[in-house]
Amino acid sequence: MIYLVCHSGYLNFGDELIAKTWINFLTSKFPLEEIWVDTCNPGVSAVAFKDYKNIKFTDTLWTASRNSIDKGIDYILDLGFQKDGGVAFANGLELIKSARCVHMVGGGYMNSEFYFNYAIVAILAKLKKEAGFELFGTGLGLEPIDQAYERIIGEFFKVFSWIDVRDKKSYQRLIHWGLKNKASFSCDDVFLSPIPQSDENRPGKLIISAQPGSNPFLVVSFLLKLIEHCPQAQNGIEFLTLDAISDHIIIDKVVSISRRTDIVVRDFNDLWKNGFQISSNDFVFSTRFHAHLVASMMGARGLCASVSVPYYDVKHLSLIEMGSGFDIIGMHDFTFSYDWNKKTETFHDHAPTARKTKLDIVDKVYGFMTESSIINDNTMDDSANLSV
Repeated sequence: MIYLVCHSGYLNFGDELIAKTWINFLTSKFPLEEIWVDTCNPGVSAVAFKDYKNIKFTDTLWTASRNSIDKGIDYILDLGFQKDGGVAFANGLELIKSARCVHMVGGGYMNSEFYFNYAIVAILAKLKKEAGFELFGTGLGLEPIDQAYERIIGEFFKVFSWIDVRDKKSYQRLIHWGLKNKASFSCDDVFLSPIPQSDENRPGKLIISAQPGSNPFLVVSFLLKLIEHCPQAQNGIEFLTLDAISDHIIIDKVVSISRRTDIVVRDFNDLWKNGFQISSNDFVFSTRFHAHLVASMMGARGLCASVSVPYYDVKHLSLIEMGSGFDIIGMHDFTFSYDWNKKTETFHDHAPTARKTKLDIVDKVYGFMTESSIINDNTMDDSANLSV
């Protein structure tokens, strides 16, 4: 049995896309293997992934996280959530101990911004010592880490079989903890997916993915000016709703104030079913990490901005350093004197190499299963149809 840990179930598109990437990959590679997925809201996840076989959903580890909110770090270190969890939580832990491997899939959920999620690695470290299953993580973003937690969290990760991270700062942190021999710096887990097809036959539009962050007025003001200055906006504007609640705070205000009648709002269900409909001719502005990533995979260029420092700075800069072709800006001082049609390489050019790197990580962490599992060696070839 494979036990996946995913920050899924809130219908945040990036987190769901990472979960979908791994569920697609593992159900294809190990078609007879039972897979349990520990998600934040298993009922929501079960509906989102209703078409998959051999998949079951639970929330044991995310219960540990929820029960640690507003508690101090000592509560996590003492495994207070285990003592308070009752019979249902204890039964969930027994299920985890029966797994052949526990795989923490990628995302930016394991850092000091969400310190209560450290409960997950705390209990997994304990269960690993008791049961001996393989324990690894891929595509993780560990930054920022508060200095008060730094040494403690490093001790938890020392029991992992392997830790793969998606940004340089996280990798440097692993080296600092003395984990060089069980660590890798690759890329986000979404690069495991085949490159999505883009539409090259239409004029470029302005594509926007934005959330309010701590200053929604700044974001709205910036977007209104962007619509005015970006020449691609003359051909149409699309808002991508990667989070139905927070993104609409921005979308509704911009649509109302701009009075543009050609703004298309694509909601989560549309994106989940039909994928991003992006052309390499489009100009993209994104405050969201995975909109930046997927747009670049499809050959588009654009701008990104951080709505939370240092959390989003680390995320966007990791993509830029990989060659996304985007520029990072400050919304407060951008002059709009910009080369809107500049040509540069994107992830459409680099994604095959990144995917090969990620596949090498998969071979390393799942290599122990090759002798006793039925494997499909054509897993997610380039003909696979993955909606992104």
